[in-house]
Amino acid sequence: MKVFDLENKRTWDAEALPDGAADSAALFVLCRPKDVPTLADVFGWSRRSVDECCGKAERNHHILFEGYDFVSFAHVDMEDAEVGTHFFQVYVSARYVVLVLDTDRKPCLRRIEEKMLEAAAAQKSADGALNRLYAFILYELFLDYYDLLESVEDRLETMSESIVSGKGPLDDLFPKIDMLRRVAYQSKKQVRAVNYLCDQIQLDDNELIAKTEMRHFRSVFAGFRKLNDFAGSIYVMSGEILNNFDSRVSAKTNETVNKLTVITFFFAPLTFIAGIYGMNFARMPELAWNYGYLYVLLLLVGISVFMFWLMKRNKWL
Repeated sequence: MKVFDLENKRTWDAEALPDGAADSAALFVLCRPKDVPTLADVFGWSRRSVDECCGKAERNHHILFEGYDFVSFAHVDMEDAEVGTHFFQVYVSARYVVLVLDTDRKPCLRRIEEKMLEAAAAQKSADGALNRLYAFILYELFLDYYDLLESVEDRLETMSESIVSGKGPLDDLFPKIDMLRRVAYQSKKQVRAVNYLCDQIQLDDNELIAKTEMRHFRSVFAGFRKLNDFAGSIYVMSGEILNNFDSRVSAKTNETVNKLTVITFFFAPLTFIAGIYGMNFARMPELAWNYGYLYVLLLLVGISVFMFWLMKRNKWL
């Protein structure tokens, strides 16, 4: 547990909240879910929020309690070709901001943790510091979503070029496109939910955000609204690329079928003639000809040359 007493310029790295820290007028705490029940006793948090925070219900939402807000945010990332959706929570009051991150089990949240520790250590004044840190949490979440979606966009564009050019292999493209499409869908879904949270935060029914600090939140809220459109466009893009992939696979299949058809067309007359002379009838005049075998060979060669010329003329080869 990292504890920053911004009012008295004190910092602790402890297993429990240090004595006197709860009396600070500007306290920032970064902790794990296992620390929440202890902090709940100190700050008087509702059992409902504790259950939510400890993972019994994972979803985006904003709940108002007496004197504090409880907010749960979703974080989407790609882990080993799988889409991961993780949640972290924030307790906010006029006197403290508590950020709960489970980075031990979810390393993808570690960047947010590192940035928040740097931001808390960089606060030079307690005035407005909690509001700035609260806005900074939202900003870091915004950056993570933006970087993720930009990465998905770049990878989709590379795959699209490979599909359109027809140079790249198709065997391993489908699972990759499908995975990126699922990332885009989850991002679109969760960013939309975060936009609802932003509306609730902006209402500020508990009056926890100073008017002078609201500008930091408004810029982040505007970013999330644009991010919502970005996520939607990436999802549409992934669907279009998937359709292009299907078209390319269908075209490749048609090419194979056409080649087989040409081969069948080429060998059909030869097979027909060979089949006639393979019949075991007692009276077949050609069998008695001295040069019957040679005639049939010349006929087969002539038919082959004619079929080749015909296919070249019609551009089937």
